[in-house]
Amino acid sequence: MQEDTYVKNKEDMNFQSVEALQQVVNVVNEASNALNDKTRTIRESAIPEVLAGALGAGIGGVGSFATLYGLGTVGLSAAGITPGLAAAGALVGGGMVAGIFVLAAPVVLLAAGVSV
Repeated sequence: MQEDTYVKNKEDMNFQSVEALQQVVNVVNEASNALNDKTRTIRESAIPEVLAGALGAGIGGVGSFATLYGLGTVGLSAAGITPGLAAAGALVGGGMVAGIFVLAAPVVLLAAGVSV
């Protein structure tokens, strides 16, 4: 099986080692601890970077999506997205391709925890 192909067979959908599965175990254990202790905060979490990164990426994604929707023609068809990307790219003196990077920047920065 090639590394870059999508796995369609359920029998092939498995982790290659126990170490590869450990991150999933950590997140599930952290979620269990949070559900059982309502006073628990992210500072007390065993994996604050993972949780903060996921939260940041989610917030950045929602913000970028809302910006794209607002800058373009109403709707998310090709006719609506094209002017939105062009308007976002124009903020940095570029076109639609630059707009992709402009709208992706908040996701990347918030996921990495970088302050702007």
